[in-house]
Amino acid sequence: MKLARRTTALVIATLSLVVMLLPISTSLAGRSASKAITPSIANDSILNFGNAEQQIIDSDFKYDEFPDIANEFARLRLSMYSSSYSSICTWNGPEFIPHDMKSPQMQTILRSAMLSINSFGPGKISVNASILSRRPVYKMGLSSLKLQYYCGGRWMTVFGLGNSYVYNSESYYYSTIRSNMLSRGYYRVSATFSFTESNVTATMTRTTANIRCR
Repeated sequence: MKLARRTTALVIATLSLVVMLLPISTSLAGRSASKAITPSIANDSILNFGNAEQQIIDSDFKYDEFPDIANEFARLRLSMYSSSYSSICTWNGPEFIPHDMKSPQMQTILRSAMLSINSFGPGKISVNASILSRRPVYKMGLSSLKLQYYCGGRWMTVFGLGNSYVYNSESYYYSTIRSNMLSRGYYRVSATFSFTESNVTATMTRTTANIRCR
């Protein structure tokens, strides 16, 4: 009888210990899994942006005759700000001397460019992109734009835009609001800016920092 009571007490103590340790084990496992699939995110600080690329698309035009056109995107100074729910990437052209305007070959064409992603409400994300020039150019806009969601260790495109341009204009602006996004999910936007002048096309690709949807 005493042996049976001791065995029963031992079983109860063992079960109690398992019940006490189970939440801790589950919590640790959850944290480990979350850490494995959660991308880095800004915390009201300036970040380095990934996937920065700029190039000149080949044409039959001689770049050395119009060096300012061929290197226009390279002239823009980059500034970045990111927080948990917002990421803004802007480029501003350097100031130019007025007499440079007398020569189209020496003229600084682009004034500024901007790419941003912002979560302003539960499940809502806004995306904005713009380009401004100092004079009308033949063609400017976006050759592509992708809103991406982080899932299962990789970025998946949930919305895309291609070949959106304006012609003979000094400004291009694109804006969209996407609803029904996953709250607390991680998002970013990647875009390839493009402009064409004098048969030379220049492009630049940028990707914002990761943000969290409210």
